[in-house]
Amino acid sequence: MLQPVQGWRFLPPDVKLSPAHTLQGADVVAISYLVREARKRAGLTQAELARRAGVARSTVGRIEAGTQMPSTDLAERLVRAAGFEIRASLGEPDPETDSLFERTLRRTPAERLADVTRAVRFAQRGRRELAKNG
Repeated sequence: MLQPVQGWRFLPPDVKLSPAHTLQGADVVAISYLVREARKRAGLTQAELARRAGVARSTVGRIEAGTQMPSTDLAERLVRAAGFEIRASLGEPDPETDSLFERTLRRTPAERLADVTRAVRFAQRGRRELAKNG
C-alpha cells in the first residue's frame, strides 16, 4: 500500500529560493525536494531509487539537484518507486501564511543577513555547550 506524502503550500523553511528563481525554477526546486524527501523517507540511495523506477542514477541526481525538470509522469514514477504517492488538493488561501510569506519577502538583504548571523551564532553556542558538557 502506498503512503501519502504530505504537500505544502510553500516550500519548507530549509529550501531557499534566490530572487532570480522564476516560477518554473521554483517548480523545479519543489519537485526536486519532493523526490529527494520520498527517497530519504524510504531509506533508498539514488541508485536504488533509479533501479526501481527504471531510470539512470544520474537522472535521479539531476532531478534532486534541481538541474533537470522531470515530466509529471517521471516525478510520479520516482515517488511511487519509493513507496509513496503524490496527492494534490485545493483549499482556501490561508491569510496568515500569506501575510508571513509577504513579510518575509519585504525584508531587506541586511535584515535577512542579520537573521542568518543570529542563527549561526546560536548554533555555534549550542555546539560549544554540547562539546563542553558532552
